[in-house]
Amino acid sequence: MHIFHNWEERRAGKYREGAWPTDTIRAQLNYLFAAREMCRAMGYANSGKTDFNGDIRLYGFESNFPNGHVDHPPHFHVMLGWPGWTGTQADHFILDEKGKIPENQLIADMGNRQEHADFHPDEICRIRDPEGKIGFELIVEKDGNGVIMRRAAGHPEFRIHASSSGVGAIDSVEVNRREAGETLWGPLCNVRVEDDAVKGKMAIAILPANGKNTGEVITYDVDTGALRSTDESDPSSRL
Repeated sequence: MHIFHNWEERRAGKYREGAWPTDTIRAQLNYLFAAREMCRAMGYANSGKTDFNGDIRLYGFESNFPNGHVDHPPHFHVMLGWPGWTGTQADHFILDEKGKIPENQLIADMGNRQEHADFHPDEICRIRDPEGKIGFELIVEKDGNGVIMRRAAGHPEFRIHASSSGVGAIDSVEVNRREAGETLWGPLCNVRVEDDAVKGKMAIAILPANGKNTGEVITYDVDTGALRSTDESDPSSRL
């Protein structure tokens, strides 16, 4: 995971003008940490070896125009990272001001050229490794309220989905699972993240459908983003 702590004082580039995207920043953090739980549920976190070459990378977006990198509009990534970087399959799940996902923009820098493809809701984005093997598939939900992930057609499906309460993904994101061919989703957990870039403190709360609530409170250097501490003892902590 790469978490970028967006601080309004450092807004630059296309983020310099207009309303500060507070809600969208919250939504992308909720989606990212829900994606972490989804990947854990799929077995990627405890597997000694995946069936593809590369690794899953969960990234957010940066609003400070780092080294001239535009990183606009707001989005989050569920990528298949190739060894090194060249060729990495970088999905960009674009977020609107309500935290909905209108499309997925897949971009891969192949060194001598850049590949780009847009995937709209219900379209299957197949993510391939350097040998061309499909690592997994990603599908933006029809209503833009989440992303479905599966190893391939016919396998169990998992999804990160905007909460049915509050203000959708801005409030929290659910993680669900269903068997292939089923229509109903079973709940796994609900994820909510609060980040204070001024204080350098982020709280992640995970509420399982069954079991004990868990979470983390992470503190970091506000100037560099370097991790200072992680406390998993108080999942109810708020900023």
